[in-house]
Amino acid sequence: MLHKIMRKTLAVIIAITTVVSAFSVSASAVADTSINEVVDAIMVSNEDTYLEGLISVEDFQAMKQESNSDLARSVNSTVFVSGYNSYVPYAQSEFTQTNGCGPTAAANILSFYQGARGVSLFNGDYITQSIYNQICSDVGWTTSGTNMVNLSNGLQTFCSRAGKTCSIDTYLLNLWSDVTRDVNAGLPILVNDVTQSHFMVIFGYDTIGNNKYIYVCTGLTGNGQSLFGYFPWGVDTLRMRSVNIY
Repeated sequence: MLHKIMRKTLAVIIAITTVVSAFSVSASAVADTSINEVVDAIMVSNEDTYLEGLISVEDFQAMKQESNSDLARSVNSTVFVSGYNSYVPYAQSEFTQTNGCGPTAAANILSFYQGARGVSLFNGDYITQSIYNQICSDVGWTTSGTNMVNLSNGLQTFCSRAGKTCSIDTYLLNLWSDVTRDVNAGLPILVNDVTQSHFMVIFGYDTIGNNKYIYVCTGLTGNGQSLFGYFPWGVDTLRMRSVNIY
């Protein structure tokens, strides 16, 4: 019940932000910054394990083929983070913790940097339950979930213990150009869909006509969900931070 009330509260906050943005760009920037701070501090538990709006890779390709828009690019034209397919991805169902979308997103980022970029962050080639437990501890996970602030701090703590630096860039205005810039630069992006309280990792982007989509690792495999898929871009519903580990 509390989780549902929080969602309704977020919807009201987002609506207020939209009204404020109509007055001036500077007012929008100030409002969005404050809203991000509020949203980032809210616990994300992902009590709904079905991610609404997710489009499978196969269905997305079919959508592109069926599109008659002159602006639509050819199938398989998605721009990916370099090396996105060279790491071991994880779903939260692989671990014992419930409401684990946050630490699972962190695990996928850490696995990406070790597997695809050769940054040594943990022993072995795979994230074991023991390593996952450490991630959960670092990101402040509880049975209620975690939040964006703790998740970011926890990633930095985990990397620091391994002798590495974790640089995190918060998107204040959630611009599409922020996503394309960082994906083009090879950076995965931690994202929270605030309407469904779910953390994911952005590894690419694409468009069909004027519609924008992000390619994400969902951390989900149950209920017919795809571990990877496409998600509609929403400037008012997504909160993002790019992650660079070196």
